[in-house]
Parts: sequence; structure tokens; C-alpha cells
Amino acid sequence: MGAAGFPREAVSVTRGSLTHYASSPGVRRGFCGRYGTALSYENQRWPSDIHLMVGAFDDPASLAPQFHIFAEAQLPWLHLADDLRHYRTTPSAGEVMGGSG
Repeated sequence: MGAAGFPREAVSVTRGSLTHYASSPGVRRGFCGRYGTALSYENQRWPSDIHLMVGAFDDPASLAPQFHIFAEAQLPWLHLADDLRHYRTTPSAGEVMGGSG
């Protein structure tokens, strides 16, 4: 599932609320408490960021990607037809595998 990262202070929930659970050490995931839909991802490694699941947006096509993360784990049959930068893991780790973005 694709996600979009935002500064945590720029995000607010205006309808309903998020229910959270600790999915692994340092990671908190948010979901709709009523329907169970995955909505957010937070990691202590990036304390000022929150990642929101793109499928939860009213207009997900309006969120143009800027780069790809965890390219090292990409399935061999997936071929991305863009020139965006591909990070081995995350941008903060700095290891670029491809793309020119």
C-alpha cells in the first residue's frame, strides 16, 4: 500500500478518530476504530513525520510521488516506469539504487 509522508503537526483528523497499536518496537500504526481500515504509520526513527495511506484520501491521484523507498525489497516482477529516485531503504539512509529524481 502506498503512503504519503507529512510533518506530524500538519495533520489532523476531522471526522472520527484514529485507534493506534504498537505493531513492532518504535512503530505505531493508526486505523479506523470502526471499520479497521489502515490509515497511518509512525516510527520513532522519524519522530516529526506521519505517513498516511494514500488509499484513504478522497483524491489519491492528486498526490504525485517524489521518490520510491525500500527499493531493495521490490518484487522482481514490479517495474516502475518513471525516473523517480529509488532509495535502497529510506531517504535519510541516503543509499540511492536508481532513478534521477
